[in-house]
Amino acid sequence: MSRVDFHILENPQPEQALRYACRLINKAYMQGHRLYVRVADAGNAEQLDRMLWAFSDLAFVPHRIEGSGDATPVPVNIGIMGEASEADAILVNLCSDMPGRYARHERVIEIVAGDAEATKAARSRYRQYREHGDVLNTHKISS
Repeated sequence: MSRVDFHILENPQPEQALRYACRLINKAYMQGHRLYVRVADAGNAEQLDRMLWAFSDLAFVPHRIEGSGDATPVPVNIGIMGEASEADAILVNLCSDMPGRYARHERVIEIVAGDAEATKAARSRYRQYREHGDVLNTHKISS
């Protein structure tokens, strides 16, 4: 059983979801957690990579995109529709579908942009998590 936190953003812009993800990733990293961030495509991976370098002048989040050729261990891995190799990492899902093998993780964070399509997909995932008996929490995030 996993703890699944849905962070529902009021702002419908996908870039806002990535900006919010950067802040959340930084906070978890500063608390000593390892994270696996699941994105939909290479464009999202590259955009998140750039944003993690620049979202704050005071933050440094060691990260890499999986499959980039760099095998250096880092606390934050960005994967394209993949699965984390480390089961104890927090899984951050930025995709519209249900992550495979998510139950290996004690904690899953779903970040949902505030548009109708993202909300509909999130409701579907919420039902699936509930059917699996996971502990669900919802957080409404204002801009």
